[in-house]
Amino acid sequence: MIIHSKTKSCLTGLWLLLLSGCIPDQSIGLQEIKDTGGSVEQECLEKGLACYKEGNLDSAIFLFAECLKINPNNQEARKLFEEGLKMKDGKEKGVEKVPLESEEKAQEIKSQQAAIQKIPVKQGTQTPSVSTASTTKKVDTAKLEPLFTKQKGSVEKIKKELSAHRKEELKEPELPKSKPEIKSQKIIDYQQAKDFNFAKDIYSKGLFDAAAGEFKTFLDKYPNTILKEKILYLLANAFIKAKKYPEAIDTAKKLIDINGEFENDGIFLLAQAYDESGSLKQAQAEYLKAAMGKRPADVKGAAQHVQKFLDETAPYPTALDELTIKARLSAGNAYKKDGEYDQSLFEYHRVINDHPESASTAEAYFRIGEIYQKASRIRDFQKAYDAYQKIVKQYPHSSWAKKAKKQADYLWENYLK
Repeated sequence: MIIHSKTKSCLTGLWLLLLSGCIPDQSIGLQEIKDTGGSVEQECLEKGLACYKEGNLDSAIFLFAECLKINPNNQEARKLFEEGLKMKDGKEKGVEKVPLESEEKAQEIKSQQAAIQKIPVKQGTQTPSVSTASTTKKVDTAKLEPLFTKQKGSVEKIKKELSAHRKEELKEPELPKSKPEIKSQKIIDYQQAKDFNFAKDIYSKGLFDAAAGEFKTFLDKYPNTILKEKILYLLANAFIKAKKYPEAIDTAKKLIDINGEFENDGIFLLAQAYDESGSLKQAQAEYLKAAMGKRPADVKGAAQHVQKFLDETAPYPTALDELTIKARLSAGNAYKKDGEYDQSLFEYHRVINDHPESASTAEAYFRIGEIYQKASRIRDFQKAYDAYQKIVKQYPHSSWAKKAKKQADYLWENYLK
C-alpha cells in the first residue's frame, strides 16, 4: 500500500521524537494478535485519553503515538497527541511545564522507562514496527496497569509539591488593620534647626517674599516637623506683609485646620488677611471668633519638645487675654472702616471694661476719641476730648499718651474753649 508523503513525514517525525526523548521510550509489550476489526486502535485511543485526563502525559503521548502508527488518519488521536506535546513542553497558555525537581526524580523516571522495556513478550510474538497497512494488534492492559499506576503516582507527587509551592508563592500579604498614623517629629536635628533659623533670619530682616519662599521649602523638606505650626504662623505673616493676601488666607486656614495651639492665632491672621484685602465683613466675623477662643492662657509651655534655642525664638502661641484684646481692637477697627460706628464703639468699650489694666486700653480710648472727632454722623467733640484725656491722665507712659494730648489740645483750642 502506497502512503502519502505527508503521512510519511508524520510517522518519521514521531520516531524522531521518540529518539530525541520528547516521548519517553516506553516500548510497552504490544502483542500481535489476530485481526479484531480495529479494536487495538480504539483501545490505545481510550487508554491514552484516560491517561491524558489524569495528567499522565508521558503514557498518554505514547498511546496516542501507537494509535497513529496503526491509523495515521485518526484525527482525534493526532489532535490529542499534539496537545499532549504542547502541555509537556509548557507551550499551551496557562499551563507550565512540570520540572524535575531533583536528580532522584529523573532517575526514577529512567528506571520506569527501563522497566517498560523489560516487560516480557510472549513467545512467538514480535515487537511491533511501523507498518504501511492496518495490522491486527491488541494491547495487554493487565501488564500495563501496574506501570500506569506507578507513573501516575510519581506525576501526582510532583504536581502536589509544585501546587503547594505555588500557593506559598502567591499567598497574599497580610494588610495592616488600619493605616499607620504619621506622627510629627519630636526632636529637631542640626540641619532642621539651621534651616529654620536661616528662614527666620530673612523674615526678621524684612525680606518677606524671600522668607515666604524659605518657609515653604522648609515645610516641603520636613513635612512632619514639630515646628510646623510656627512655620505656618510666620509664613502667613510674611504673606500679609508682602501683600499676598490669597496666599495668606490659604496658609492661615492650614494653620487653623491643624487644630493645635496656634489655632486662635490662625483665626486672627485669617481675619487680618481679609481685613487688609478689603473683605471687611469676613474680617469682622473672624476677629470675633479669635476673641472668643477657648485656648488656655499658659500655652507658652507647649514647645517643650523643641530645643531651647528654638523655643526662645518667636512666635509662641499668643496668650488668650492678649489675643482677645488684639482681636477686639481689630474688630472695632474693621467696623470703623466699614462705617459701622456703633459696633465699633461696642468692641472698644469691651476692651476697656474687660481689661482695664492692659496697656491696650489706651489704644481703645484713642480709637473712641477718633470716632467722635471725625465721624460726621455721630460727631461729638466733648466725648472725643474726654476719651483723649483719659489716656493722658490714666496712661501717661503709654505710647498713645503723646498723640492723645495733641488731639485733646486741638479740640480744646478750636471747639471747646
